[in-house]
Amino acid sequence: MEDDDLLAIAFLLLINKKKKRRRYWIHPLNTRRVYESPYYLKRAKLRAHPNKFFDFYRMSINSFDELHNGIRDKLIKQNTCMRLSLDTEEKLTITLRFLATGKNFEELHFEYLMGSRTVSAVVKETCTAIWEVFQPLEMKPPSSKERWLEIAENYFKELIS
Repeated sequence: MEDDDLLAIAFLLLINKKKKRRRYWIHPLNTRRVYESPYYLKRAKLRAHPNKFFDFYRMSINSFDELHNGIRDKLIKQNTCMRLSLDTEEKLTITLRFLATGKNFEELHFEYLMGSRTVSAVVKETCTAIWEVFQPLEMKPPSSKERWLEIAENYFKELIS
């Protein structure tokens, strides 16, 4: 065997040794998500109490529903025979909790009983959907030179005062 072959084999062995073997497809703690996750336990109760809903989501029920209706089509996935897809409202809930509380993915992973990589993917997917849907509606670029100048003038007025 040549030195290059030995080096390649050693490299492959090193890579395989470093790979962490997954022990579960879905961790046993996470299989109870539908029964024990705060999303499933609290959603109906929070909707019955608008003040508590606002405390939890940092927005009104109407704002939440408007946001959800706007991004639902971008977040929906098809269920498979292997597992159910995450509910779009649950994805939005996890994202809003991440943005509102500053909790990291590990904390949300334990709170919502899903993998931390899943939480990360959900937050990224939902934030992308929010941006794609609402950015053109809420952040339209000025349509004329006069409007640009007006914005600049208002900016400098705010800066000075």
